[in-house]
Amino acid sequence: MIHRCVLTLLLASLLTADALGHEPLVEQRELNWIERLQGVLRNGTLVYVLLMVGISGVTFEITHPGGWVPGLVGAVCLIFAFFGMQVLPINYVGVALIVLGILMVLLEVKVHSTGVLTVAGLASLVAGSAFLVDPSQGVERVHWLAVAPLTIAIALIMSVLVHNVVRAHKAVVQTGMDKMIGTHARVQGDMNGEGFVLVAGELWRARCRQSLEDGETVRIESYDGLTLYVKPMP
Repeated sequence: MIHRCVLTLLLASLLTADALGHEPLVEQRELNWIERLQGVLRNGTLVYVLLMVGISGVTFEITHPGGWVPGLVGAVCLIFAFFGMQVLPINYVGVALIVLGILMVLLEVKVHSTGVLTVAGLASLVAGSAFLVDPSQGVERVHWLAVAPLTIAIALIMSVLVHNVVRAHKAVVQTGMDKMIGTHARVQGDMNGEGFVLVAGELWRARCRQSLEDGETVRIESYDGLTLYVKPMP
């Protein structure tokens, strides 16, 4: 009987407090910004997008130094991606496959495997995307609508970067002297075997097998050190 009276009094007190507009005894704690950010990043697809954008930005900065914007954006995206990976059930086999795929694409620059490494790298990238999030803890896998366009975009970006780097490596580096070959010069003073010619406003020592007159136009054929070998114009 006493227990029933006590329970009745407690129930009456709670109903009275609610009727009077009193706040409940248990208050909900407001989330701080870190907890809110963790809630936003608890999305495997979003973390995957941030990871891919970050890797692409940093890769672009490494292969094309000087443009700090892609590198900065990539670094920020990687920070958020790593932060999100702390609250998600990440399968690190998937992360390893993604990193391996990026490395194989970049190795194409050094190895020149006629695209074999690039194809293998993209396959590894797709496989890593599928295994990135472990769905056993109630979290959805990375959505294929995000994987497909990002993989295609990264493939195109990496192809352009690799092509540019390979072309730069194959390009013949020309010095200032090399660029002078084939250009015209003007003889300064009579020249019998050796003398001086004027090239782009600069005076250079020159040699020629034939005698040349002052003011005659000649063509630069080659050079040895700082001496030009010239030939009279036909």
